[in-house]
Amino acid sequence: MQHLTAFISSRFSSPPTVVLLGKGPSFSRMHEFDLSDKVVIALNHTIREVQAYVSHVIDYDVFEACAADIQANADYLLMPMNPHFSGHRTSQTLADLIPTNTTLQRLDAENRLIWYNLRASRSSLATFALQLRGYVPVNTGLFSTDTLIEALAKSGVSSIRTLGIDGGEKYSEKFDDLRDKTLLINNQPSFDSQFVRIREHISRYALSYQSLASESPVKVFIGTAQAQLLAAHVLAYSIDARTDAELEFVLLSDLKRQYPQPAEQENRERTPFSFQRFLIPEHCGYAGKAIYLDSDMLVFADILELWNTPMGDADLLSCAPMKSEGRRPHYSVMLMDCECLHWNIDHIVRQLDSGDLTYDRLMNEMAIAANPKMGLDQHWNSLETFQAQFTKLLHYTDMASQPWISGRHPLGHLWLQQLLGAVDTGYINRDLIEEHALNGWVRPSLIHQLDAREVHYKRLPRHIRDLDKAFSPPYDQLINGYTSTANTLPRRLLIRSRKWMRQWVRL
Repeated sequence: MQHLTAFISSRFSSPPTVVLLGKGPSFSRMHEFDLSDKVVIALNHTIREVQAYVSHVIDYDVFEACAADIQANADYLLMPMNPHFSGHRTSQTLADLIPTNTTLQRLDAENRLIWYNLRASRSSLATFALQLRGYVPVNTGLFSTDTLIEALAKSGVSSIRTLGIDGGEKYSEKFDDLRDKTLLINNQPSFDSQFVRIREHISRYALSYQSLASESPVKVFIGTAQAQLLAAHVLAYSIDARTDAELEFVLLSDLKRQYPQPAEQENRERTPFSFQRFLIPEHCGYAGKAIYLDSDMLVFADILELWNTPMGDADLLSCAPMKSEGRRPHYSVMLMDCECLHWNIDHIVRQLDSGDLTYDRLMNEMAIAANPKMGLDQHWNSLETFQAQFTKLLHYTDMASQPWISGRHPLGHLWLQQLLGAVDTGYINRDLIEEHALNGWVRPSLIHQLDAREVHYKRLPRHIRDLDKAFSPPYDQLINGYTSTANTLPRRLLIRSRKWMRQWVRL
């Protein structure tokens, strides 16, 4: 027998991309994919339908039912040292079971048996003894998939693809004969439950995870106003430059969908694009997935990672705020299941007018979603902070210091780098920047900074920086046009106080 970690390190010069095959409905799409050159791991009964490099089984009863198929169709068998029996943990080990089963004996004799240290119980001495010998323990998940993903991650695998690992309550028709025997026999309401732990593993082990049945193209909707179109295009460039996926960008300001404003001022949009995100499911025909982003952002990771985050039973995923930021939850980054989000902006406004909904519950709790969850990696919405190798998305939340408005943002050079890259590659035409400068939507010094190819504002000549002194940023008009004086004054004072505080600290 070989431990999983030793097996991977001895067979591959670098960690392989692994394809996991489950019994879910998307298994029926197997014919669409060439997996002949992939490291395929078949979970449980799927081994009877495919040739696989590895067959993975946790429950000994499943092994016995599939023993002939495993022998014929798999190069290797992967099991925990302490297999389960009828879904229950026991103290029996593979070493105990090998003498009792001819298939296990043959696989072991042919060096085709691989094992990992699955916790036999919360206080198992056997698990602890193996841990002392250097075999890290793997926690038992709700399903074999989330358990196996942790085992692979702890053994060095960082890239995982799946097919047949689906939510819902169904198998592929290939496994109709098993529906009354094995379907959800662990008493879970659906296969959606597994995605909670899978998302945790993706975040904790920085896994590249993707379903082969994932939709294409990746649909990215950007909330913006005319005065922020440059920022929206820079954001789109930062996404496009970091992925090979097919992308579809939609600037929500281009939809031209007319809708009424709530009767009460306190329920109206705070900006021209506050309610734009609620148009997305309707625009998608209430089908498929979508990503929503604010325009004042930069992306530093492959957007596929966000797109392929398993949603489970959630209809909307967002990021929990980082404790260090001390802010309330933000819904400025969302992965949306448009089929489940039956949003209609006219109905939402009627709810605001009737008192069934408040602006705070709408925008800060996303109360119109049936099952929103904070299941996205926190680094997909880093507010005003950046850590190399960790930050996946930087969000410039303070309007007064956004890099196209002010040259004094401590992370402004990151935005300038993306702007230069977008102009150099022709992704953004210089005419757009000049138009924004002419309309007073960006600071006057930005054009000079672009021409000088200087990403650090402080290095610009003083007479160029002095051009910004008379600049009146457009956010004043954006805020004033969409909120009451009572709402606007505290917000403007807060924004400016933060700016003054940062300037004072730098002195």
